[in-house]
Amino acid sequence: MPTALCAFVQRLRPIALPVAVAAVGFLTAPAADAQQRRPSSRTRPAPTAESRQPASRIAPDDVTQVPTMPQPSLNSRWRQPGQAGQADGGYGRNQAKGGQDLGADGAPDGLELPPSQEKPLGPDGKPLPTAQEVNAGNVLIQEAFKKSESAKDEADLSEIIALCTEGIKNKATKENVTYARRLSAWAYNRRGEHFAEMGNEEEALNDFTGAISFDVNHWRAIHNRGVSYATLGKSKEALADFSRALELNRNYANTWFNRAELRADRGEFGRAITDYTEAIRLSPKEAAFYTGRGRSYQRIGRPREAIEDINMAARLDPNDAKARLSRAELYLSQRDFGRAAADYRDAIKLDPNLGSAYLGAAWIMATCPDERYRNSELALSTAQKAMELDGDKDPRYTETLAAAYANAGQYDSAVAMLQTLLEKSNQQQQASIRGRIDLYKSEKPYRDGMPAPQRQATQRQAAQPQPARRPVPR
Repeated sequence: MPTALCAFVQRLRPIALPVAVAAVGFLTAPAADAQQRRPSSRTRPAPTAESRQPASRIAPDDVTQVPTMPQPSLNSRWRQPGQAGQADGGYGRNQAKGGQDLGADGAPDGLELPPSQEKPLGPDGKPLPTAQEVNAGNVLIQEAFKKSESAKDEADLSEIIALCTEGIKNKATKENVTYARRLSAWAYNRRGEHFAEMGNEEEALNDFTGAISFDVNHWRAIHNRGVSYATLGKSKEALADFSRALELNRNYANTWFNRAELRADRGEFGRAITDYTEAIRLSPKEAAFYTGRGRSYQRIGRPREAIEDINMAARLDPNDAKARLSRAELYLSQRDFGRAAADYRDAIKLDPNLGSAYLGAAWIMATCPDERYRNSELALSTAQKAMELDGDKDPRYTETLAAAYANAGQYDSAVAMLQTLLEKSNQQQQASIRGRIDLYKSEKPYRDGMPAPQRQATQRQAAQPQPARRPVPR
């Protein structure tokens, strides 16, 4: 999405950002070595689409990609036997060999056409278009082509579409009608990209579909429509479009990446890894591709490959906050709290609006079994910051804030936070939440790794596919 991915950032209130960053600054590794690494049994923030590198929409077609305009055929459609006239500029005026003017119907001025030839019919039995009609359509399409050479905005693209439509209606030559359909597809795709950049995904979807209606093999429009479907939560349709786009063009890395993101969100991690790998083969310098594959490796229990990929992403793009976030989550799953804290801190420095980084940092400071990493005051302010950024996206934000309240001894507030989740949860999840509420009512904080049955349902929830995020245009 263009910058629409950061829609929640617009809602930020001016709370003291330095405080939240300072909170993560507290998370420095103690002198002692980290605990033995093993998978965490707690409900830790699972990799989500929000924390992924956004998928990429293809770059808008530039002028060099405008379909080439064929030379319009403006000659008269019919001539009297024995007369070989030529078009005089393409407006239906012709001359016979001796210089005699021909009328608009192709006959010399002042001569009557034989009755049988007044309205010649085409192969389908319908009257052929007149020279003026042919020329009018061609002129409109020629005008659309000229417009495409300098089109810059939605209005220009809309005018091109209108000119092509009128040109086709005005019975242009078959060759130019074919061209007009290609140019219409190009203009619809470009206008769809414009709508997507403005955050109007429904209009974008309509235009990409319009482009495909004129050119069923327009892989750019098919790919872009897949992005729109994914953004609107229609993963089945999006997956079909990405797969179709790959049938038409297997050399565009972003399509492989986008389909991989969808498959990972659906829990199809093995197939996602295959797609990420192909994206990396085509574009080995894209940090996001390694981050995505690393997260999928993490989810299928292959931590060595996961850390290798995420480290590669960090090397390729030292300013990629999401790579740091992914590595922090990997370290946290291994209970390497020191390294996880350092990466959460770096992620926040690189992107102060990355809510999931605050979420992870707050979780460590509120629930870490090693008291050297806990800080009740900073855990609470950091969890509140996470809620302000992305709290309405995922119930984990509410759960983490409740844990921070409990860690600070504010058990009534912790219970109240979890009560809000009961209304939005199914029966199995409610059993899990009530177990945590009972823990807080007994005035006990939660500690990461506690054998608590109330976390099992939430773990299943965290493993569910997350909604596809909006792609960023390249």
